[in-house]
Amino acid sequence: MLKVSARISGLLAFASMVASVGQAAAATTYPGMECRATAGGTSVVVDTDGHAENSGSSTATVICPVVGDPLVVSTSANVFVTDQSSAGDVCCSARAKNTGLSVSFSANACTSGGGSGSVTLTMTPPAVSFTFTHRFYQCSLPAVSSGLRSEVRTYRY
Repeated sequence: MLKVSARISGLLAFASMVASVGQAAAATTYPGMECRATAGGTSVVVDTDGHAENSGSSTATVICPVVGDPLVVSTSANVFVTDQSSAGDVCCSARAKNTGLSVSFSANACTSGGGSGSVTLTMTPPAVSFTFTHRFYQCSLPAVSSGLRSEVRTYRY
């Protein structure tokens, strides 16, 4: 009976370990309001839905942080945006920065023309997996167009 109990305990411990590894690699979703403005920063505001919007007359750039295990590299990254501009596109790239190294980044993913619905921008994140690595998105939001604002709604890594 003791052998069976020990085996069951061992199997439960192993199952718990496998489950926690699966959870560490799961994508995490963040609200757009986590994004912070860089260039053109005074025009980025948070709306009542928690989206980061450009309320200004010029393109604004936002940085959107990702919190997670620096050793786990996701194979897919998504930013959900609304492009309201007739003159410019919303563009985002996934980025990673390790202390002492340059920023690594994916190719830009961009909308193609304005529209009122949510558009999903998908990119492959850079494969940087060192202990002191932090990850983020950089997105450019075009200026207000006919009174309508472009925005980062949410993002997932």
